[in-house]
Amino acid sequence: MARLDRRRTRRVPVAMTAAVCGTGISRRRLPLTDISAGGCRLATPFGWPAGSVVVITLPTLAPRAARVLWHTASAVGLAFEQAINPLVIEGPLSPFWTRA
Repeated sequence: MARLDRRRTRRVPVAMTAAVCGTGISRRRLPLTDISAGGCRLATPFGWPAGSVVVITLPTLAPRAARVLWHTASAVGLAFEQAINPLVIEGPLSPFWTRA
């Protein structure tokens, strides 16, 4: 059965590295695999608990708070506390887009 995608904004596959840290989470540089105005997915074996708050730093952008929504054995989904302007994803972050 297909999983329902509840995102309100367009998701873009990307290939970039983001720095993430938070309470009990030491700063790590992790592969970011997709992004939307409302959040992103990081490839990581670290299963942070849903509801945890982290600070993520993306290339060309200031650090921003995000909340862990879900995690699997190989990825974590984050929701940004303050959405990114979609024009930023279409502009400064577009060099990181992939054709997934």
